[in-house]
Formats: sequence, structure tokens, C-alpha cells
Amino acid sequence: MALKLAKKEKEYKYVPVSERDSENPTTFVFRPLSKEEKAKLEDQLIYLNQETGEMRVSNASFMLGVIKLALKKVENVDVGDGKLKEYDFTNTEVSDEFLEMLPDDIIQELANVILAVSKDPQNADVYLGNKK
Repeated sequence: MALKLAKKEKEYKYVPVSERDSENPTTFVFRPLSKEEKAKLEDQLIYLNQETGEMRVSNASFMLGVIKLALKKVENVDVGDGKLKEYDFTNTEVSDEFLEMLPDDIIQELANVILAVSKDPQNADVYLGNKK
């Protein structure tokens, strides 16, 4: 069987599971990571202390790195004043301040979706929750 190649779309929209029944759900717009970007992030996953020989897995910083590289925009964010706000990271890096506001479970969920879509764009609709 021949290998089937697929071009990655430029942007995807993702609504977290906890937001799917909302009237104005928060929506994350992201681009898939390139193989080189994924490799560089994965290389940072395991840290070896040369003096002690201690190894450490840095999963949390890996997830934040995935989001920092891929996230382009966030729509319909409630910042507490009753108005919905949009964050646009198209021409700038996602700030640490913004990441600090995101709940940990959303960081993990979003990073996992970005990685899945980046690895398997042909099945993006499944990862994005568009197909059951």
C-alpha cells in the first residue's frame, strides 16, 4: 500500500470539552507544529543532571512550549467584567501572563489536541471533537 501524504492546514479551531455546551464557547485557534518544532520540544522533555546523574521529565514545560508555538488566537474569553475578549497571538508569542491565566486542565487538553493534530492531520476532525 502506498504511503498517503497530507498537507497540514494552516489553522484549526478547538473548543474544549468543558465549553462545548456554552452559548459563546471559548475557542482556541492554532496551527500544527512542524516536525522540527516537535523534535526541539521533545529534546527538552528529559533533563539529565551531569553531576548527579539524576534524570527529570519536564512534561509541564513541554505542554506550555507546545501552546506557545502553536496558539494563534483565543476567542470568547470571559475576563470577569461580563464582556468577552479576544487574544490575538498571530504576530507575537503567547505571553507567560496569558498562560498563567489558563487552567491546568485546559493547558493539558489543548496541548494534547495540538500534538495529535500535528502528528495526524488527516484525522484532525476526530481530535477537534468534530466527529464522533
